Amino acid sequence: MKALLILGLLLLSVAVQGKTFERCELARTLKKFGLAGYKGISLANWMCLTYGESRYNTQVTNYNPGSKSTDYGLFQINSKWWCNDGKTPKAANGCGISCSALLKDDITQAVACAKKIVRQQGITACHMMFYLLLKIHFFSGMCLTYGESRYNTQVTNYNPGSKSTDYGLFQINSKWWCNDGKTPRATNGCGVSCSAMLKDDITQAVACAKKILSRQGITAWVAWKNKCRNRDLMSFVKGCGV
Repeated sequence: MKALLILGLLLLSVAVQGKTFERCELARTLKKFGLAGYKGISLANWMCLTYGESRYNTQVTNYNPGSKSTDYGLFQINSKWWCNDGKTPKAANGCGISCSALLKDDITQAVACAKKIVRQQGITACHMMFYLLLKIHFFSGMCLTYGESRYNTQVTNYNPGSKSTDYGLFQINSKWWCNDGKTPRATNGCGVSCSAMLKDDITQAVACAKKILSRQGITAWVAWKNKCRNRDLMSFVKGCGV
C-alpha cells in the first residue's frame, strides 16, 4: 500500500510538471502548426516569445494581482481576455476555450488561440519581447535586466533631477510606477511599494514590468534601447533544421 501511495505521488508530480519542449522539438512543432511566417511573424520570433513567456513549458501559470487574472501555458494566454478559468472577474474569453486547455501537452488549441490573438492585435499582445523582462542569462547577458541591474534585485539608483529612485531588477521608477514614501508627486502606476521591487521573489516586479510594457512598450527601458534592440534572434532556431 505504501509503495502504491509513493508511486501515486510520483505520477502526480510528473503530471503537474507538464511538458517542457526541447528547443528544436518546439521549433519543428510550431512550424508544423503553421506559425512560421504566420501574419509575417518569423519562427524565430515565436521561439523567442515562448521561451520568454514559459521556457517552453506547457504547464506554466502566472497570476496577475492587479487584474485578478492568470496567464496560462506555452504562450501565457490571459484569462481576462482570451480564455475562461471560471474565476477571473469580467472575463471576455475571446478564444472561446477553457484556460485548462492551454495547459495540455497537445498544443493544438493553444496555437489556435495564439493565432487569433495575433490576427486581432498583432504579436505585441503576446509580449513578443517579454523574454527581455525575465531574469535570464541569454544573448551573452546583454539584455534588459543585465543592462539595468546586472541581474541584481537589490539595485537602486537615485535620479537627482526628478528626485526619484529606480528600484530592483527592472529599475522601476518611484516617480511613476511605485511608492517609496519620499518621491515628490509620485503616481504609483503599479499600485505597489517600491520595496517590493527589491525582493528575491520577483512576482510583483514582473507584474509591474508587464504593466509598463502594456502601456509604454519595451522602449520604456533605456537599457533595452541601448543594448538589446535589433539583436539577432536566430539563435533560437539554429541547428533545428527548420
